[in-house]
Amino acid sequence: MALLLLLSGASAEPESILEALAFLDHRTVTGPPRAEALLRHPEADVVLVDARRDLTGARNLCRALSTASPALPLLPVLTEGGLAGFS
Repeated sequence: MALLLLLSGASAEPESILEALAFLDHRTVTGPPRAEALLRHPEADVVLVDARRDLTGARNLCRALSTASPALPLLPVLTEGGLAGFS
């Protein structure tokens, strides 16, 4: 079973941030939107970054995470219009 690390500033349940999480066979842990959160969960198979509200902060966090762990899959959670501003 995969371990998903969801980095978000929201205090909501992971499924309210990304509804599809309720349908996947995995374990999800949450952490604050900071690169140090990866140190608390080095066993994570995938990192999800909540970029729905703070697009610039999430983009910077993704860059820091990809530099620190280039082989670790990293997925931003974006709003419909957020993809254009994220690249």
